[in-house]
Amino acid sequence: MRKDNRGLSLVELIISIAISVIIMGAAMLLLSSALRNYNFASATISMQSQAQVLMEQISKWTMEGNRLEVGTTSEGAGYRYLIIWDIPTSYTEIVTSSTSTSTGTDADADSASASASTASNRVIWYSDSGKELYMATFDKISVDDVDSWSNSMTGKLTSCMTSDVKEKYLIGDSITSATIDYTDDSKNDEVAISLTFKKGTQEYTLSNDFKVRNMVVMDWDALRAFA
Repeated sequence: MRKDNRGLSLVELIISIAISVIIMGAAMLLLSSALRNYNFASATISMQSQAQVLMEQISKWTMEGNRLEVGTTSEGAGYRYLIIWDIPTSYTEIVTSSTSTSTGTDADADSASASASTASNRVIWYSDSGKELYMATFDKISVDDVDSWSNSMTGKLTSCMTSDVKEKYLIGDSITSATIDYTDDSKNDEVAISLTFKKGTQEYTLSNDFKVRNMVVMDWDALRAFA
């Protein structure tokens, strides 16, 4: 019986190649789809993680303060901001912080103590143009200037937004929307924060409402009365 040593015909070869191409194409399509899904899931998890960490940090900073201000700059660049104040919470604390440098009568010491005491704050602001969130701290602010300190917010924030320093204040990017609302109630002060992140086609919004306590009312006469 003779062996058939004939090879593949041209038609058989073409069919084999076509089948191989179809199988390899299907495998590559599945692999590409799996890779896209993985990258999408990874980016989504990363964006959500960033949003949650940032929200927790802002919430922590807010809870550490004892007076809050929310506002929007009316001139120049559009900034929406939250000021978290750390203000001496009692006249006794004010006196303690500065009587060592005061001289004269008790009344003079009291007056000098109140004017010499300083507050500090943390400002968080959102830039509409840059879609970014920033934070800066300010200290050695006279308690007498607390009520009017935010009158020049545009200048203060613009000075932090120059190209050579703005990166050190940046705390979040890819933020398409940021809202911070503060409800000032005598019993239940409440802060509502909402951040919307967007990277490519993915968008994620995280909101948090929480109550704040121990807010300071700037009434030095009342503080002296209870000292």
